[in-house]
Amino acid sequence: MSLLATRTRRAPFFEPDLLSKFSTARVGVPPHANETFLIRDRKTGLVIALKDGKLGLYPEEKDHGDGFGLGSKPHQHGRGSHWQCVVNEELWLGFKSSMSGQFIGHGGVENDWRFIAKKDHHEWWECFCAKESLDGGNVLLVKYDHGFRAMKAGGREGRELVVAGKKEDGTVWDFIKVE
Repeated sequence: MSLLATRTRRAPFFEPDLLSKFSTARVGVPPHANETFLIRDRKTGLVIALKDGKLGLYPEEKDHGDGFGLGSKPHQHGRGSHWQCVVNEELWLGFKSSMSGQFIGHGGVENDWRFIAKKDHHEWWECFCAKESLDGGNVLLVKYDHGFRAMKAGGREGRELVVAGKKEDGTVWDFIKVE
């Protein structure tokens, strides 16, 4: 093996059959205002979505448009896995469901520090900032007391979204821009 070959970096986790479907999508961009994203757990490939009104991590829905796999459109607006990124007056990011219009936020102590998507507004508990991960992707941070805590996969079967404990790492997310 050549010296050059030993220094190449491994690509982040992607399912090979999905890469062709992302030809017009931008994978791994940082979240920014006025764009819609699919938010995928870099480690498991599961996406943040609303299913029957419940926020969690789910396998990505495949939409083949015509029912025969022709004209596939994996990133259509109005699905439970699509999140509009907004920015409030104080420059905090928020993620609004393209389907329900509800914002992702944590439920605080009353909800065991789990995330929900049940608010029509972008206020204190619906505020995020994104921190770039050294391995690519971004960790989402939420306001907590006088600092930040990360959002991570946890809870039942690792498919709920929870506020990480003090000094605990968060989940690394890939933001896939929906065209």
